Amino acid sequence: MTLHNHLPLTSTEIGSLWTQYQNDSLAICLLSHFLQNIEDEDIKSIVQTGLRVAENNIKTITLILSEAKFPIPQGFTQEDVNLHAPRIFLDAFYLYYLKHMARLGLAAYSLSVSLAAREDIRKFYQNCLYATVEIDNKVTSCMLAKGIYIRSPYIPPDKEVEFVKDASYLGSLFGKKRLLNVIEIGNLFSNLQANIIGEALMTAFSQVVTSQTVRDYLLRGKEIASNHVNLFSAS
Repeated sequence: MTLHNHLPLTSTEIGSLWTQYQNDSLAICLLSHFLQNIEDEDIKSIVQTGLRVAENNIKTITLILSEAKFPIPQGFTQEDVNLHAPRIFLDAFYLYYLKHMARLGLAAYSLSVSLAAREDIRKFYQNCLYATVEIDNKVTSCMLAKGIYIRSPYIPPDKEVEFVKDASYLGSLFGKKRLLNVIEIGNLFSNLQANIIGEALMTAFSQVVTSQTVRDYLLRGKEIASNHVNLFSAS
């Protein structure tokens, strides 16, 4: 370990490590349960890779925080998952879930590595990026092979370059509506997918949770996600 790795953790580094610990501990619970009932061997292999990456991340974060004399987050534990509970998703959903989580992870890791000062923290997030890119590629290839990959919309090529002429391009509540540009289409498509995944998760968990308070939160979340799905689909 170099001298720079003995420097105190910054608030940003602590925040990113703490947040990732929560996310990876949740992933371990979910992926561990997924593995109890997966039938497709191709999907099972990818889920096993995701679980292994999450477990390694937890070990690394625990070591970094321990050496810095910071408390280890509680996160999610074995008490939060019943590995013997019956399955509530088909195998294909596991791929959609992993694809979504990889997308979120890539965004978070790229920000974390750019904000980290310590060399070991930067190296850790570089490794997280590499591992997540590998998982994302495996998921995409598997989905394409099985014919379940959903592409974003195609558009015909423009005949010439166009420029924004005035502020009316930004739109208003009463002005004439313009066509969506490709960036807006991509953002709507990504948000639509995210809310479909969220709606599916909250629908499933609301059916098996024992706490009425938690069920109410899940049903409220499902309602919000459903409203967003309808809104984005109509855009």
